[in-house]
Formats: sequence, structure tokens, C-alpha cells
Amino acid sequence: MKISQRQLEYIYNVLDLGSISHAAQKSFVSQPAMSQCVRDFESDNGVSLFERKGRKLYITHEGEQIKMEIAALLESMRTFEERFDEIVKGQLSHVTVGIPPVILTVYFYEVISQFMVENRDIDLKIVELGAEVLKNQLLQGEIDITVLIEPLPLPVKNFQKKTLVEDTFSIVLNRDHALSKRNTLTLEDIKNEKLVSLNEDFQIYHVIVESYSQHGIKPDIVFKSKQWDLLLNMVAHNATLISILPTPIVSYYKNDDLVAIPVDLVVNWQVVLAYTDDAIDAEPGKRFIDYATEWFI
Repeated sequence: MKISQRQLEYIYNVLDLGSISHAAQKSFVSQPAMSQCVRDFESDNGVSLFERKGRKLYITHEGEQIKMEIAALLESMRTFEERFDEIVKGQLSHVTVGIPPVILTVYFYEVISQFMVENRDIDLKIVELGAEVLKNQLLQGEIDITVLIEPLPLPVKNFQKKTLVEDTFSIVLNRDHALSKRNTLTLEDIKNEKLVSLNEDFQIYHVIVESYSQHGIKPDIVFKSKQWDLLLNMVAHNATLISILPTPIVSYYKNDDLVAIPVDLVVNWQVVLAYTDDAIDAEPGKRFIDYATEWFI
């Protein structure tokens, strides 16, 4: 189907007003021209926009559906034109922020949606990768702002970070697991348990391995994944498996087949906003950093 934006506007006006003459007046075209536009549209696309009874037009069910679709399309085209003008005129600034998927899901979905609404002049791009990958991109200058997990050793020069969230880790067990009735657990208690974990791309993996190591234990990691919800589903359906995840993530998932018991690791669960000095000096970056900081702190 080939049709111009102007023709779509003509068809929408006819459908919206229910009158070819009124639509012609609104569109500043002659009534015969508007009638021809409607006939051509119906003929070319094999649809009937109206049921004609005498001089009156009654919009058909097809017409109602097409009216809604055209309205959405025209609004999208208007938005594109506005954004295009901003880009061409250099009015649209850009900022790229790296956020691990697990953090994005639990903490940042609302922050991002509100920031975009309140800062229409900034083109916000989100890069979804594991914390370890994002940390390396930050250090190598490939990205200026990222959300990461402690421990996060950064060079003192040219880098800054702010703690946004601090919480605990939990051992996640199936409710039928022999240890699920305990109030507290240590790594020594679970040293022989089969562990499913986020993979090496995630800082939590390295925290877990280091925590086991400090207790002289090698974790029995039988499966690694990038998907925290997959790990929780595996534990929920297999009482021989356990996992270690941040407590807020387990609470977010909410599954009656799971039990979460806090555990001490080498560090607490800390979500930090890390960025370069260049990011805070640039207006788009500074606005995102200030917005995220105020949201959480």
C-alpha cells in the first residue's frame, strides 16, 4: 500500500468527522477531491470505510479500526518530525549508560522511564551487559556511565562512583530442601550443595567464588547462566539445587516454592553508579547522574 501522510490525514479527517464536506473544509480541499481520495483508498485496499444510507455516512467496523491505526501512525510521524528537527539542529544530546540486566529489571525500569519523560531533549541509550563486561568498558573508555556492583576497584584518577543501594545476599533453596527450615546459614553449611550461579560476566559470580575461597571451600557450581530468573526457576523445581543471589532480586521474583536465607559474603550487595570525569562535565551525563543519585539517595 502506497499512501502519503497528507492522504492519511484526509482519510482520518473523514473518519473522525463522519462527513466528506466537513473533512474537505478542515483539510482545505474541494469536496470532489476528498470524495475521490476516499474512493481511491477503498478501491486500492479492498475496504469499506463507510456504509452509505442516502446522504449520510455511517462508519463501518473496518473504518473504526483503520481510524485508530491512522491516528496512532500520524502521532508517531509527528513525534518523529519533532525529534528529527532536534537532531538536525543539534538540539538533541546523547548519553549512554551501561546497566546489568538484573539491575535494570529490579531497580532502574522506573528511573529510566521517568528520566526519558522529563528529559525529552536527551537521547538516552541503555547498554545491557554483565557488570564485569561493563566495568571493563568503563576502564577502557568505551562507555562513560555505568551501574556496577561492589567490589569495584577503580583508578583514583578520572573516575568517580556513588553507592545507590546496599542490601544483603541470600542463599536460595527449594522449600523441600533439608536446610530450608534454618533461620541462618553459612557457607560452611552449604559447602557440599550443588550451586547454580550467574556466570563470569557478573560481579556476583566473583564475589561468591572469593567468599567460598576465604573459607577454604571450592563451590560446586554445576550450572552458570546470564538469567537470574532461570536460576530461580531451576531451584524452585529441583530441591537438590541452591543459588546465591542478592536478597532484593529474590524478593522481586516472589515464588512460594523458594526460601531465602541471608548469608554473609566478603561484601554486601552494593549497587554503585560509576562514571568518568568527562561524563560529569558533560550536560547530558551530569543530568542523568544527578537524577539517578537523587532518585535513590
